[in-house]
Formats: sequence, C-alpha cells, structure tokens
Amino acid sequence: MRGEGRAHAAISILNGTATGIGCSLAVAGGVEATWDWGKLPSFESDPACDAEVAQAVLSSLPRHLGEAAIRTRSTFPARRGLKTSSGSAAALLRAAYASLGSRLSNPELITAAVAVCRTAGVTLTGALDDQAAVVEGGCHLADSRNGTRLRSFTTPRWHVAIWVPEASIPKDSVAMVSTAAVVAGARRLVDDLGLANLPDALTANGRLFTALYRAAGLPVTQRPADVALNHGALGAGLSGTGPAVAALFDERVELPAIPGGIWHWTRAVPEAS
Repeated sequence: MRGEGRAHAAISILNGTATGIGCSLAVAGGVEATWDWGKLPSFESDPACDAEVAQAVLSSLPRHLGEAAIRTRSTFPARRGLKTSSGSAAALLRAAYASLGSRLSNPELITAAVAVCRTAGVTLTGALDDQAAVVEGGCHLADSRNGTRLRSFTTPRWHVAIWVPEASIPKDSVAMVSTAAVVAGARRLVDDLGLANLPDALTANGRLFTALYRAAGLPVTQRPADVALNHGALGAGLSGTGPAVAALFDERVELPAIPGGIWHWTRAVPEAS
C-alpha cells in the first residue's frame, strides 16, 4: 500500500535554543513524502534529508506491512535552518499513516513529529514552534521545554526572500555553542514579541544569534540581512541556527547576488482555518 504526505517549509522568527521558547513562520515549499509497503526497503531523498528521521518514523508506527520504500523531496537543502527535519518528520508520518489507511489529527501529528525529531537527534529544543508551522501553516510561539504553544499570530501573506547558502551547519556543531551570553537578550525578545511585531523580532533575533555563532566560528553572515533591509525589507535575519537568512517584504524586489548562496523567493503561508 502507498501513502503520500506533505508539510510546509518554515523560517525562524525567534531561535529557541537559548530559552526553549521559539517562534516560526510557515512559508510555501517544504517536503513531500511517499511511503510504499511491499517493496525492497530503500530511502531516497532529493535534496538530502535525514535518513534518521525516516527510521524514527518507521520505529514509531503502530503496525508494519512488511518492507517499505521511502522517498522525500524537499524544496530546501537540509541543515540550513529552514526546518527540513521538522517538515520531513511531518510529511513522512502523514505518508506512513496514509499507507496504513489511517491519519493523525494535526495535534496528534505535531506531538508525534516532535517525538520523531527528538528520537532522530535532529533538533536541539524539540522545535514545537517549527512543527506547528510546518503542519498547520501560520506563525506560532511555543515553549518546547514543556510542550506548550503560547500564541499563534495572524500574519499577512508576506513575500519572503530566503538567502539559501551553499554551506550547511550540522546540529552537533551548534550544540557545542554556549548560549549563556544571549539568554537575557533572547528572553527580552520573547517578552517583546507580545507586541506581535514579527519583522522587528526577526531582525533583532538574527543580529543576536549571528553575532553568537560568528564568534563561535560557524559560517554565518549578517550581509544578506543587511542587504535585504537596505532594499526595503520589513525585517530580516538568520533563520534558526542558520546559515540561511530570511527577509519579509510587502512586495517582491530585485536583490543583488551575494556570494556563497542564492536568493529564493516564496510566500508566507497563513494558518488553515
């Protein structure tokens, strides 16, 4: 039996690694998955997503129908801060349950996908905000430490420019970076987000974590954010642990090329009603 599943891509408004509280915004694109029972076991992914996520999904299923051929296709490459692991977990779970003639509700899917990402070791926080965005669309503030969604925001269908870098950052490299120096600043950003100025939060968060990661020797840069802001972006900054950079615009504009990556235009995805 065959099942298919999809999940959105997303960008970070707030990085949750310092406080456990993060905020993510869904954008068009993401991950598509297929799950075929009764075929020779295989895992194919283009571009590469984590095979560990597929194995964790397989281990979590309530029943199996033999061997499975598993495939994912992602708009964005992995390990850039664009939520490909969260998207893969959700899309694969949807595909696997569809292949079993079943489905999970959105809350069930979010909980299951967070568990899958933790089992696979592809998240530093549990990434509840990421998971809510890739499953439901919209923008969500969540405390991943206790599994609580704090707020969901109504957002415009912003044009979103994402600078997709050639370089990647493995999670284990980020895990070695102490966030102690930015905890107070990150906490202020969480408190300020109560005003719901998402573009300003994206910019401030990006500057805070870009400085932290640059000091630790990771391949992040402030230049794409500065270029976007100089070309009229409402807000721009590092997405998650990077090194991708996202910028929010009212209208699409022409952005100059920046060595080391390419600009990709997409749109914010509102939460489904």
